[in-house]
Amino acid sequence: MTLLYVQGWLFTAGQRGKPKLVIENNSYFRTKGDSLRAYWSCSFYKSKKCRSKLVTHRGSHTVKYTHRPHTHPDEYSDTSSVTPLDADIDEFYIRDGKDCLA
Repeated sequence: MTLLYVQGWLFTAGQRGKPKLVIENNSYFRTKGDSLRAYWSCSFYKSKKCRSKLVTHRGSHTVKYTHRPHTHPDEYSDTSSVTPLDADIDEFYIRDGKDCLA
């Protein structure tokens, strides 16, 4: 398990418009979560069978990798090529028993 501190959150739009989290030149989609944690899988989970996963915690800028290695080259050569999406990390946590992204 690896911990990474990030300065700020960077999001981009997925193919169907849902936000993806960009960390270390790769993007992740939210798979599940609760009021304190959000779980993310690599965007190449299906197409390239990449099992890289991470967890974010509400109120923290620390990312916890649960399955670190990617099975593919970086998605972006650097994050300056990412088209940013205006999203708030707090939108990815469940409030009052309802998923905020549903």
